[in-house]
Amino acid sequence: MFGLLKKRSHLIGVDLGNDCLKLAQLTNGTEEALLLAGQYVNRPAEIVAGTARWQRWAVDVMREATANGHFKGKEVVAALPANEVYVDHLRWPKKFDGKIEDAIFAKIKQKLPFEPIQKNTMIKYIPTEQDNVMVLATERAVIDRHLAIYERAGLALSSIGVWPVALATCYAHFFGRRKTDLDAIVMLLDIQPDCTNMVISRHKNPLYACSVPIGAKLLKEEPMVGRLVGADRWPTAVSCDLQECADRASDLPVGAGGGTGHLSHRGPAVGGPGADGRLHGGHDCERPRSIRLGPQKRQGQLGPGVRSEPVLNGV
Repeated sequence: MFGLLKKRSHLIGVDLGNDCLKLAQLTNGTEEALLLAGQYVNRPAEIVAGTARWQRWAVDVMREATANGHFKGKEVVAALPANEVYVDHLRWPKKFDGKIEDAIFAKIKQKLPFEPIQKNTMIKYIPTEQDNVMVLATERAVIDRHLAIYERAGLALSSIGVWPVALATCYAHFFGRRKTDLDAIVMLLDIQPDCTNMVISRHKNPLYACSVPIGAKLLKEEPMVGRLVGADRWPTAVSCDLQECADRASDLPVGAGGGTGHLSHRGPAVGGPGADGRLHGGHDCERPRSIRLGPQKRQGQLGPGVRSEPVLNGV
C-alpha cells in the first residue's frame, strides 16, 4: 500500500529514441501510482536521427516540456535507445587474466557494430543463469552525446540505463508483486514505432534480450502481425529455451539481431520454466497494482482515469 502524496519532487523518466521522445513523471497515490505529467513527441520527418539537428530538437522538446509547469523538478532518469546498445549472450569465461571486462571484450570485439577499440567502448555485464552472462556495450561517444543533450536541456541526470534492465525493473516494481512472481519467467514486449524490444526475465533479473525490426508502423499489415506474435516465433513450451528463442528470432527479416550488428542472438540456453511450469507472456497474470493517469488532460495525451496496464516503454 502506498502512502499519501508527498510534497517532494519526483524523477522524470525520459525515453529518447530515434523516432520519438517520451517523458513521464509518476508519484505515489494511496493505492496506486499516479501519472503527474507525460508527453510524447514524434521526431519531425525532415530531421535525421542521430544528427546535430536531432540533438537540438531533443534539447528543445525537453526544455519546453519541463518549463510548462506540468513536470515537477528537473531531475531525470533515462535509458539508452535500443539501436545504440549492442547486446550479446555469452558463456561466463572460465579462465581469464585481469578484469572480466577484458575477457568479454575479446569475445565480442569482432561483432561490435562500431570501431572495436576497448578504451572507446563501455561494457556492462549481467550474470544470468547457468553460467551465462548478458553483455551490453556501447561507444563512450554515445554516452557523451546523451549527457550533453540533458545538460543543454537544463536537466539533472540522476542515472542512465539500458532498455533490458529498464523493462525488467519496471515489470518487477509495478506488476510482479506476488510471491509467485519472484520465480516466474515472463516475456516483456516494448513495441516501438519501428521495432519491438523483447526481454525474458525472472522477476527483475533479465535473462535474454533482443530487438526485431517490426514495430507499430508495420503492425497494420496482417502478415507482419503474424510474424511478430505467431506461435512459431517465440518459445511457449514448458521449458524456457532461450537459444530456441534466438534461433526463431533469426528467422525474422534482416535487422532482427546479428544481421545488423546491433543486437546479437548468440548464446546458450538459459533459464527454466516458471513457477507454474510454463513461460508467461504477462497478459494472463493477475496484476495487484496498476498505473492510473492523473486528472490532467492535454492534447496528445490520454484522458483522466484511464488505466495503463502494459509495462512502460523503458522509463
